[in-house]
Amino acid sequence: MPRVKTGTVRRKRHKKILKQAKGFYSGRRKHFRKAKEQVEHALVYAYRDRRQKKRDFRKLWIIRINAACKLNGLKYSQFMFGLKLLEIELDRKILASMAMENPESFASLTVDIKNELDIHNTVTDEHKPLFLDKPKDEKPCDLKEISGIGEEIEKLLNKHGVFHLSQIASWNENNLRWIDKYLKIFKGRAKRDDWVGQAKVLNDGGETEFSKRVKSGEVYK
Repeated sequence: MPRVKTGTVRRKRHKKILKQAKGFYSGRRKHFRKAKEQVEHALVYAYRDRRQKKRDFRKLWIIRINAACKLNGLKYSQFMFGLKLLEIELDRKILASMAMENPESFASLTVDIKNELDIHNTVTDEHKPLFLDKPKDEKPCDLKEISGIGEEIEKLLNKHGVFHLSQIASWNENNLRWIDKYLKIFKGRAKRDDWVGQAKVLNDGGETEFSKRVKSGEVYK
């Protein structure tokens, strides 16, 4: 059989390794055997540290957020729990950047979180609104006549025992806080859209501009 030489293939392989070893110290970049060992080690470390880098940055972001929280009278755990209550989806990278570059905005955010935590801690089952097992006279009201209550929210309210406009009209400030805390509705929506005021008008036999549009079929078809 003919003798097979690997000269060009070997040289190509050696050049590839030596190119990767460029910049290493002394013989580690010149001699193939040493260079190959060093490149293999380097690739293992690079694979590991690409993941370690993510952990290190996460730690740094948490340290920065924690420092900014302490300046504003909050603990890190309270701050993150408050963000969850407010349904604010900002990652730690953005929060850390805000704490470093825009402390005024961060301080404003901590004020909102403190208010939300106060509400969360003070609202109990004593503030739960009146819920019914079933609608009176087996006929529920059309809650969609209230601006801010769509089909999905109406189903959610019915599921929890809210069937009539009179129920919503009787809600007070503590009831609204209970709704915000325990029902999966956009935070502050009931108060922002004035569900109680609209329900009082409709329950007394009046109409709103939105309810007129609903009855005419302009909104829900």
